[in-house]
Amino acid sequence: MDEEKLQSYKLKKLKSQFEYLRTVLEECQYLYELSLEKFYQDFTQPLSDEEAQKANKPKKYKGKKPKEKELSKLYYRIANKTHPDKLVNKDISEDKKNELEALYKKASDASEKSNYDDLVEIAIKLGLDDVYESEYYLQKSIDKINDKIKHLKTTYAWVWFHASEEAKVNIKDKIISSYK
Repeated sequence: MDEEKLQSYKLKKLKSQFEYLRTVLEECQYLYELSLEKFYQDFTQPLSDEEAQKANKPKKYKGKKPKEKELSKLYYRIANKTHPDKLVNKDISEDKKNELEALYKKASDASEKSNYDDLVEIAIKLGLDDVYESEYYLQKSIDKINDKIKHLKTTYAWVWFHASEEAKVNIKDKIISSYK
């Protein structure tokens, strides 16, 4: 069997999975925002002002962090192409320079927050094709997206939004009592 051809199929599958999951995540994030709005409407009315303020505070999600070494390597490669100091003597338009500087800021923020998925997205925009051709990077991004999707789908707001009216009656008291 041709090992190179097999590898190309694996990468093609991972790329498709990556693109599909990014779309699923966008949809989940949109539904989550709708869910959150509905959840707060339904639950802040029966709570006192103090309890409503407590319920409205978003919980921070802390997913698994990828290996810091890999994250640093990828950030360094992005910074090498986008850092403002690296752009000084390059013959590029002001718009392109501003775009690269914006990507640098986004990459810095993503690196600080250990947001591997955003770093991979930026690397792809910059044409670092080996990132998109790497099983390791694609699998890390896919795992990160799956974690985000799982997290959104396990929130009270998501469960409430997708529950039947009968189920809402049964769980409403449990949720309210958990905030007391």
